[in-house]
Amino acid sequence: GSAGFAAAIRAAEAGSSVILLEVNTWFGGASRVATGIFGCAGHPIQKALGFKTTPEDLYQLYIGEAAATHTVGEPDVARILADGAIPAADWLESLGVRWSRKKAQKFFLNIEEGVRLGQVLIPALEAKAKSLGVAMRTRTRATELITSGGRVTGVICKTPKGVTRYAAKAVILATGGFEGNPHMIAKYIGDGWDMAGFYCTPADRGDGQRMGEAAGAELADMDVFKANPTIHRFEGNKYNMRPAVNAGAIIVNQDGVRFMNETGGYWEARKIWALPQKQAWVVFGDPVLAADKRLPGLIAAGSIVKAVDAAALEMKTGINGKALADTIAAYTKLAETGKDPDFGRANVKPAFGGSLYAAPISPMIQGTFGGVKTNAQTEALRPDGSVIPGLYAVGECAASGLRGLNPQTANAVFGSIAGRQAAAWAKTAL
Repeated sequence: GSAGFAAAIRAAEAGSSVILLEVNTWFGGASRVATGIFGCAGHPIQKALGFKTTPEDLYQLYIGEAAATHTVGEPDVARILADGAIPAADWLESLGVRWSRKKAQKFFLNIEEGVRLGQVLIPALEAKAKSLGVAMRTRTRATELITSGGRVTGVICKTPKGVTRYAAKAVILATGGFEGNPHMIAKYIGDGWDMAGFYCTPADRGDGQRMGEAAGAELADMDVFKANPTIHRFEGNKYNMRPAVNAGAIIVNQDGVRFMNETGGYWEARKIWALPQKQAWVVFGDPVLAADKRLPGLIAAGSIVKAVDAAALEMKTGINGKALADTIAAYTKLAETGKDPDFGRANVKPAFGGSLYAAPISPMIQGTFGGVKTNAQTEALRPDGSVIPGLYAVGECAASGLRGLNPQTANAVFGSIAGRQAAAWAKTAL
């Protein structure tokens, strides 16, 4: 992903010979599916669009409670992230990542219109790594760190051709989270979340955490995660119903009652998971159909249920029809004012009229943020706080104290730190 690429690039720029090992047949990890925002404040693009927030404002946001995880960032790393965002954004732009000049937010830059961030981010980083002579290997799964005299001196990998050993003066773990490992989810998070599935790459299975711990590193923040609340599953595919919600669709439980802020973000997933069915329903009418071009196909396939009214919908889904009709009437009245005093929803829009539609949704884990404990310089730490020489960790496999704050910005900022630190260590290591 972008953290590993940033580390590889910066280490190569510092004069190191670098090899990047990837378990998949393609590069990019979770970063490849990143959407369109990059955490930043005070950038000239934002200033030109009238935003007055500063890196200090961003820092204050980071040391407050995060909406997605209800955790707080550690001040030292939060400061580095907030202050490093503008240089990171400019560096990525120099590699070919194009920020929008038409749209931004007070704490985010937006990617150029018509593309997703991951669509341009990974190819830009990959091209830069190749230009610097970084050797890249796919279908290579790191399984064990090589240690000698308390230091990390290489890595053992499984490849289609067998086991390969790579000697190295430094190893940077950038293997992602453990969303794809139900055993680790059950062990560290519990509450049945191992049954939720994951909305991410299957290679995020905790390899870095496992290897780091075996080499003596402490694991921390292993229960910090975020889950996407609005995932509809059909024939093995995952469809995020967020566009429908953004267009006004509501979320109800089996009793036909709203129980959450539909636009409240990742934390709302826990409210769905607390339901007996661990499932809710996205309900809407004809005005929402234009929000997502995939909706008509899902309706035609029967994956999204269509009915003439709430009573007919009850016959097909079991949702309490009378309560649902009352819920829809109450929400429609709220749409007249655009305010939601019950749950604080941000966009209360007219969503009903014509036929009625219901899509079952259930949360899926989208990111875990616990792993190898590191200091602010990305060096891996033992339980006693001492540094493991030659071992670094970045991204979701590192517990740096960020706890999920703006992952793509963190990947660029701390990936760069890791690459430079590892290169500096390699020059002095015997």
